[in-house]
Amino acid sequence: MSGRMKLSAEPSGISTLKMDDAQARNVFSSGFIAEFLEALDELERGQRTRVLILCGLPEVFCGGAEKQGLLDLCEGKAAVRDLVIGERLLDLPFPVIAAMEGHAIG
Repeated sequence: MSGRMKLSAEPSGISTLKMDDAQARNVFSSGFIAEFLEALDELERGQRTRVLILCGLPEVFCGGAEKQGLLDLCEGKAAVRDLVIGERLLDLPFPVIAAMEGHAIG
């Protein structure tokens, strides 16, 4: 990971994933998504997480899809089902709490 994701785990089973791409304001670029999914895979492999707290930056929780991704959706080159982050979070074997601070742009 390039440092856009900060992952921590408490012995109690509470894990925290901080999306920390201040330069791009947590926009869902392909690299950002790959690192996000890698962090979730790491949490599942550990099998110690009982709950995940998902955090963003103080001024922006997430910047949503990057411009080209949105254009691809509008032009029919991609479908909403191709956006894997939401589905991946729903499929985790533990609950996820979004500790939202700042904007969340879709």
